[in-house]
Amino acid sequence: MQNWTGCSSLAVGDTDQVYDTRDNEVYLVGKLADNKCWMLDNLRLDLGNTTVLNNTTASNTNASATSLNYMKNGGGTTSDKYPTAKINNVAWTSSSQNYYSIPMTVSSGNGWTKDTVASVKYGSGSGKIGVYYNYCAASAGSYCYGNGKSEGTSSGNAEEDICPAGWRMPTGGSSGEYQALYTAYSSDATNLKTALSTPLSGSFYDGSASVQGSSGYFWSSARSNDGSMYYLGVYSSDVFPHSGGSRNFGNSVRCLL
Repeated sequence: MQNWTGCSSLAVGDTDQVYDTRDNEVYLVGKLADNKCWMLDNLRLDLGNTTVLNNTTASNTNASATSLNYMKNGGGTTSDKYPTAKINNVAWTSSSQNYYSIPMTVSSGNGWTKDTVASVKYGSGSGKIGVYYNYCAASAGSYCYGNGKSEGTSSGNAEEDICPAGWRMPTGGSSGEYQALYTAYSSDATNLKTALSTPLSGSFYDGSASVQGSSGYFWSSARSNDGSMYYLGVYSSDVFPHSGGSRNFGNSVRCLL
């Protein structure tokens, strides 16, 4: 993905396959009705995997070495977690770590439907449909509570994130890129969900995933208010392109070229 130059050759509706050099995961990307190229899969970069974490550098990520080092060294504060953390060792590399990434998998009894699962692209066939990131992880350490972005004093948007170099999280809010994309599909929820291929991937909070199969949440780079960021909210029959939610929740990430 980091070196992909194929967007200009795609027409609206065309797709291509690219891979992330950090972990060799394969992604479907496509040019959508806003004439921009988007990832059509949820980001699957698992920061809980030590090898992947070490391979995530300023040269292949949309983040500076300063921010990445802050994150890797346990950056953030307990405010980046949720109040009653129950994270297991798969998700945390040290007890002081306040960012988290939780791989999401399809399992029985969690609300996934056959159609939802079939619409998800699995890359290398790992079965993962993405990773839940709290905002400290989604911003690659640049927008954590402990580095000048604390609750009550937050200002501005996240200018760095965990997307591959050359890509970034979309802007949010009523004038953001999620809203523009929604407008480009005539504000039709079904058209947008089909084009962006958004699984109802739910959210992560208090040690477990919830509302899988009924809703999905996709971080943006824009601040909503103290402690909250805008996201794209996708539901079984509707879409809200500029909802806001707490930064310590784990949501999905899509990247925009």
